Amino acid sequence: MRWLPLVLVLALAANTLAQNLFVSAQAPLSSSGGIFKFSPNGVQSSIASGLRLPYGLAFDSAGDLFAVIARNGEIIKIAPNGDQSTIATGLNDPTGLAVNSAGDLFVAVSQNGTIVKISPKGVQSTFASGLNRPDGLAFDRAGNLFIANTGDNSITEVTTSGQSTFVSGLSNPRALAFDGAGNLFEADVGSGDIYEFTNNDGILSPNVTVFVSGVSGNGLAFNNAGDLFGTGDNEIFEVSPNGMVTVFASGPSGDLQLAFQPVPALLAVTTNDTFQANVTIPSPYYTTIVRASTDLVNWCDICTNTPPFTFRDSTSLPLRFYQAVVDTNAY
Repeated sequence: MRWLPLVLVLALAANTLAQNLFVSAQAPLSSSGGIFKFSPNGVQSSIASGLRLPYGLAFDSAGDLFAVIARNGEIIKIAPNGDQSTIATGLNDPTGLAVNSAGDLFVAVSQNGTIVKISPKGVQSTFASGLNRPDGLAFDRAGNLFIANTGDNSITEVTTSGQSTFVSGLSNPRALAFDGAGNLFEADVGSGDIYEFTNNDGILSPNVTVFVSGVSGNGLAFNNAGDLFGTGDNEIFEVSPNGMVTVFASGPSGDLQLAFQPVPALLAVTTNDTFQANVTIPSPYYTTIVRASTDLVNWCDICTNTPPFTFRDSTSLPLRFYQAVVDTNAY
């Protein structure tokens, strides 16, 4: 069964859960690359090992992690419980990854100059073509895809009306990331800078502004607190919104890519509490499942219905989390 999480009206309070950072570390021409997890305080653990050139990383809102295995030309998925599966093969030098709000996965295929779209059901199609060695991908809040092209030092924007050059004249652009205000950040490896493109009332300026210098690597990602994380010299650094740079962690070697584990919209219930909430989702009203968890990894279904509906839970546990997801098998 495939679940697609929604933006919910369940949350009664702001979510303050910190995020884990996931890092892919390449080991050129060998099979010793891996994917690592760093806790919010920098404690490192291994998620997957023995990978042949792991590169781009992206999470969907269900917490599934997708990773490029460049040497094999494939994409793997790692579920929250650690189960690993291959979802795409035969890609010619895949690099960057991104997931849109509908749960579709987008893959930059460098040698072909294309962006391949993979639906939640595994259907592949060509989303964009004619690109020059695409690498980093990022979606803005309107659902437009931005693509870093290392072959011609440009960024391409793909909207519903087509694709066009957003900015050119960069120097080996690699990673892209949007902050919560809709500003675009680009890791310009050739110059060693991270550039910012400012969002002004919904219009992204193509004018280059240096956000921070001397720290640019192949990976960029924002956490939900608004801090920018990047890579360089086998280090992961953290940049505060005011541009202060600190080293977050050291250790992984090679080209590092970053992705933060999403924190779902949740509700916590303490012992002996009874929780009740209304689930209201805009039309069309898809069959929706309410799930519960005590650890954010293992989930059980407690209610299935078609919105709008009300669910109640009186389970006595020290802590209980909830999430509502669409049952995509029902439509």
